[in-house]
Amino acid sequence: MKKTAAAVATMGLLGTVTFATSASAQTITIHKGDTLWDIAQRYHTTIDHLKAVNHLNSDRIYAGHTLNVPDDNKTSGNSFAGTDSSTYTVKSGDTLWGIAKSHGTTVSAIKSLNGLKGDTIYAGQHLKLSGTSGHSDNSSGSSSSSSNASTYTVKSGDTLWGIAKAHGTTVSQIKSLNGLKGDTIYVGQHLKLSGAASHSNSSSSSSHSASSHAHAESSASLNVDQLISDAKALMGTPYKWGGTSLSGFDCSGFIYYVLNEQMSYPRLTVAGYWDRMESVSSPQRGDFVYFQTYKKGPSHMGIYLGNNQFIHVSSTRGVEIQSLSNPYWHPRYLGAKRFN
Repeated sequence: MKKTAAAVATMGLLGTVTFATSASAQTITIHKGDTLWDIAQRYHTTIDHLKAVNHLNSDRIYAGHTLNVPDDNKTSGNSFAGTDSSTYTVKSGDTLWGIAKSHGTTVSAIKSLNGLKGDTIYAGQHLKLSGTSGHSDNSSGSSSSSSNASTYTVKSGDTLWGIAKAHGTTVSQIKSLNGLKGDTIYVGQHLKLSGAASHSNSSSSSSHSASSHAHAESSASLNVDQLISDAKALMGTPYKWGGTSLSGFDCSGFIYYVLNEQMSYPRLTVAGYWDRMESVSSPQRGDFVYFQTYKKGPSHMGIYLGNNQFIHVSSTRGVEIQSLSNPYWHPRYLGAKRFN
């Protein structure tokens, strides 16, 4: 009977290993301070999926233990452009690392094929995965509306920090060259990356129609009561990576949706919204609160409701209300910003 029990235990263990392999999981080591929520965000999956793959009965994990992480990039968000499997259309939330891993290539190979100088990519971009090197899809933006490689045309989701990093310059240098007084940039804006400083492309300029349109957008009046009402009406909507509709939201997709209930506003990353908004010393109703979670810098956000509460999208409970004093959120709080 003892041998039979041991055999059963061994078969159970083998079954666990087989499950992890068939689910295309990778094994990671848990570090001090890690939570299932952090890991789920980092690997573009959900807490429930992590618990199912690892047969966990609770959310508690321990430093030094290993965890099987499902490779969800192989089963979602990686359809190709058209029928040509040598190209890929970037989706919201994609990274070069994830794309390379999903397609059996490397980040260096993708960057070489597409003439990328940095790691910045944007939703809708077409990337070569095989063939000869070229610069037609350069996400660092060295190609612009003119043939002058010293200028850059801003795309949806861009930030000054990302543009500066991709082109080997600094935020201060770009702001100086373009007469920018703040960090606000808009889609379609032409930025100088080299040359003499000027004010012709200032984000506060209204000398051309594109700039006027952008400022009409960014300075549009935001009705705080409507913002909060629209946000609360979405309570319980599930979490979905890259989601921007009632079928599911991620944190920045949620913000995008409620803002567009009042105006036309671009879909940005959390860092993009952070760069566009004005810092405030303490939040008021309708301000936006930011947190540092799975990476350095702003990576999660919500809307402040007053009384130390904010509404956001949780990866486990969807749209919900939480307290800034919550033991998880309080130490990760970065600050508040106001829509301007």
